[in-house]
Amino acid sequence: MSNIKDIAKLANVSPSTVSRVVNNHPYVSSVKKEAVLKAIEALNYTPNISAIRLKSGKTNIIAILIPYIDHGYFGPLIKAINETLSQHGYMTILCETENDSEKELYYLEMLRQKQVDGMMMCTLLNKWQDVESFLQYGPIVLCGEYSEERVLPTVYVDHYEGAAIAIRHLIEQGYNKIAYASSREKNLVYESRKQAYLDCLQKANLPLKDEWLIHINQDHVLVGKDIFTLLSKLPEQPDAIFVANGDQAAAGLVIEAQKHGWHVPDQLAIIGIDNQPISELLEMSTVEQPIDQIGTKAAKLIVDILEENQSVQPNEQVYFKLVSRQTT
Repeated sequence: MSNIKDIAKLANVSPSTVSRVVNNHPYVSSVKKEAVLKAIEALNYTPNISAIRLKSGKTNIIAILIPYIDHGYFGPLIKAINETLSQHGYMTILCETENDSEKELYYLEMLRQKQVDGMMMCTLLNKWQDVESFLQYGPIVLCGEYSEERVLPTVYVDHYEGAAIAIRHLIEQGYNKIAYASSREKNLVYESRKQAYLDCLQKANLPLKDEWLIHINQDHVLVGKDIFTLLSKLPEQPDAIFVANGDQAAAGLVIEAQKHGWHVPDQLAIIGIDNQPISELLEMSTVEQPIDQIGTKAAKLIVDILEENQSVQPNEQVYFKLVSRQTT
């Protein structure tokens, strides 16, 4: 197996010159660099990446923490992050926490052990105090998470306002018996969306019934079937519903309602959130969350921090917008 000394001998340069070329250091003449690269190719030399990383103290790897791999929201988010980080020479590792706070801490240990240069967290399951200590080992950026404190660098959306946009739209369309569906999970996103629902109904002097608050601890398309089952059994049925779980669950509800002969939107108006492709396919109203923008901006943010860009903005907000279609 070839080594740096073999390459140096063939290229007629010093081993230190070979090392500089392999490690992409500047101040190597084009003539010497070309000779080294030709020798590397001739000898079929493969650098020891682990040794290079150990010497430089950098891995050029960013870990992305997400709760679920199979959730429709995270596909385009990860794609946007990967594309941006790749342009800046970084690779990514995908870590699924399954909404388990212990797993989140387990993955954060990768920072302490220098297995990655930084972390991008798409949820924050642990208390800030439990995460803070890891910052001494590398940057942590929140991606799409909403926190009033914003103690970590964050690209965020206001989930309260996103839900309020949906509820106000239903009210403006003339619906006055509005239900709400979301996950049972206790996190700031769902708490903010639920509070917006309650506040908007109260401000409009509309009725609020406990049975119109539907909580199912899943977000995928099949949840729509469960939501419909609960709605269809209510003694007084709502005329509209905001599905805060997301567009996949809302789409499942549209399909299930129509399958049972319900007319959408006359009998039941339905609006989701995120503006995933399935909402366009079903002509379903939704509130668009700029997922690509969130991923791109968050990836640029962690690169700026790692590369010590002095103009870095630690917190940036992006905004929801209404997409009105045929289901409201």
